[in-house]
Amino acid sequence: MEETKLSLDVMEKLETAELEFNKGNFVEARLLCSSVVDKDESGCALYSLGVLYKEGKGVEADTTKAAELFTRALPLLGKCESPLALANLGRMYELGDGVAADKKKALDLYEISSSQGCARAQCVLGWMYEKGEEVPEDKARAVTLYTQSAAQGNAFAQCNLGWMYQHGECVEKDRAKAASLYKQAAEQGNAVALNNLGYLHDIGKGVKRDREQAAKFYRDSSEQGYAIAQFNLGLMYYYGKGIRADLSEALQLFIRSAKQGHGGAQYYLGLMFFNGRGVEQDISKGLMYMKMAYSQGRTGARTKLSKLFQCTLQMETESSS
Repeated sequence: MEETKLSLDVMEKLETAELEFNKGNFVEARLLCSSVVDKDESGCALYSLGVLYKEGKGVEADTTKAAELFTRALPLLGKCESPLALANLGRMYELGDGVAADKKKALDLYEISSSQGCARAQCVLGWMYEKGEEVPEDKARAVTLYTQSAAQGNAFAQCNLGWMYQHGECVEKDRAKAASLYKQAAEQGNAVALNNLGYLHDIGKGVKRDREQAAKFYRDSSEQGYAIAQFNLGLMYYYGKGIRADLSEALQLFIRSAKQGHGGAQYYLGLMFFNGRGVEQDISKGLMYMKMAYSQGRTGARTKLSKLFQCTLQMETESSS
């Protein structure tokens, strides 16, 4: 394999672009990649632009443009031995972006890239070993890989490792350490970490209980479209815990979360519409949302549905008599 050398300026901008991407600053990531795309012989800038166009982040989604960028990136990534290029090439084979999907080849590339210290590859491999995807489940290996990646500042690894410490997955449960890891990822704008840090502040585990601070973290995560945070913040508005009760705000948050399939949000929407709480009563909508929550396996939805059907039948009987 012929090795491609990258100039210091190109390497610095690619690394900065990845950091901005991880923070959710997609426009800045796109501008940085675009500024070096003609000088970058590794194909990383082309690949990253392809991801942005494919997912519609920082630019209007354009799958045709994304495919063209992936196609141009493929031969460059294939002849470059930089760890980041190998990780990107692995991702292309994993997802079938611009090339026929090949999970085995993706895994091999991730392993090589990870062994060379690439934080992205270490994080992806950690996820694969944690979940047993394409490899035998090995949570101890996942912890090791997440730890290596997190030490390099990878927000996703910090968040995933934090979750393992929060729940005692193959490590001794340590919510204070989990909070510390979530904080590092949250400072980079990671939506999941923001929500999880909010949750720890909400329940007072690993950190001092502070529901006002919890609401702030939930809000920051919610604004990135994270369904769980939208639901959690909606609950705070619904019950008025930590913040002033506001059923109208709770309703909007539950709707946004429910559209993404969150069973809890669907359950509370069912309650609100059926009872006319914070919204004009609409029994059919209440039943619809409760059925959606039940289909998601939401605890309590089955019992509530039974009661709602009984109430509906009673109302129909009374109206017909």
